[in-house]
Amino acid sequence: MPNDSHSNLCSAQKRAFDYLTAGLEIGSILRLRSGVGRGKTTILKELHKQAGGIFLNVRDFVEASAKTHPLALEETLYRLVFDALRSHQNRVHG
Repeated sequence: MPNDSHSNLCSAQKRAFDYLTAGLEIGSILRLRSGVGRGKTTILKELHKQAGGIFLNVRDFVEASAKTHPLALEETLYRLVFDALRSHQNRVHG
């Protein structure tokens, strides 16, 4: 489902965006891999702007990890995702 409203993306980013958008029709968890400085965050922010939902990145995880025990990484990730989903659900369903 290509979309031309993401004109701030270069052609390679638009292609990745379109693949991710098509992937959303199949599932709700996506993965985007690329080298450093290739625009992954730009693509994902554009996708988030159009698709909605929650947007978590590594910075969110690092900040949450700094508040917990160093061996509690799995629990920290679980809590981060759980809290974000709960917050989003509360905003959507009032």
